[in-house]
Amino acid sequence: MKRLASALALAAVSCLPEPKYPGNEVMGTFALDGKLSDDGCPALEELPRGGLSFNATYSREKDASRTWLTLGGVSSEASFDGQVVASTRTAERRFSECGCGGDVTVVETLTLALLSSSQSQALEGACPGDAVDGGVPAPDADAGLFGPASGPKGFDAVRACGRLVDEVLAAPEGSPACACSACLVRYTLSGGRI
Repeated sequence: MKRLASALALAAVSCLPEPKYPGNEVMGTFALDGKLSDDGCPALEELPRGGLSFNATYSREKDASRTWLTLGGVSSEASFDGQVVASTRTAERRFSECGCGGDVTVVETLTLALLSSSQSQALEGACPGDAVDGGVPAPDADAGLFGPASGPKGFDAVRACGRLVDEVLAAPEGSPACACSACLVRYTLSGGRI
């Protein structure tokens, strides 16, 4: 009986529909780990300082210049220049330290260099410190280096390296007294495709 229950549970899981992403090509889902690199908001104890982990999926329309980032099932526009993907989201967060009696606006910018298999190999699977600012080896067919691109086995991107910047905006004039002033928190991100 236990075997039958296990088999039925496995069949049910395998029948779940694949998630739908915008566009006509999934560029990859990456399991990202972030380490705090610059803490400009020391008063906000609720920000994750011990690190963070999340999955990010990028998709695009191959024949158009549209790209999306999907986090937690929510998709938003992104840009892709052939190596670096970037997206910005705005959300309301409540920090107990602010004492505003309401939410504070946080602008979150995620910028990642997608590394092809040959680029990742050239870097021995590591992320360069300046990945989004030219630190990734440039494509060079003679050297066997190719950028992330569509291929016969799908989109060739095996690693993502970059940063996440959370900008806490000061409360607008006329809002309840707020102890939070504008500040920035930066995380260094790296992760592999899953």
